Amino acid sequence: MILKKTLESICIRTIYPNTTTSVIVQVVHDDGALLPCAINAACAALVDAGIPLRHLAVAICCCVTDNNSIILDPSKQEEKFPPPNSHVWLWMLVITEGKELTSKPGCFHSVLFS
Repeated sequence: MILKKTLESICIRTIYPNTTTSVIVQVVHDDGALLPCAINAACAALVDAGIPLRHLAVAICCCVTDNNSIILDPSKQEEKFPPPNSHVWLWMLVITEGKELTSKPGCFHSVLFS
């Protein structure tokens, strides 16, 4: 659902109103950070296909521990069983045309890993 909403928000769907664009994400191997990988791959596929986009979406997953250490791109084991008092975050950057950069952080721990 997060992937679908992200892709719907960046695509310009009014240029070709009677067409359908299907994005199929096939997971070959999941070693963690599946949602950011899917967002990045789908966005790159839309750019490669020439689909008109409002902006680009780039995502990364990180784990912030209780001693303020940051684990970038945690493994599946670290996502399922994070260190005590830590949170797994998905951070998505939306890059617009005029060099404007907005970020949308979100703690999706309960959505992704429960």
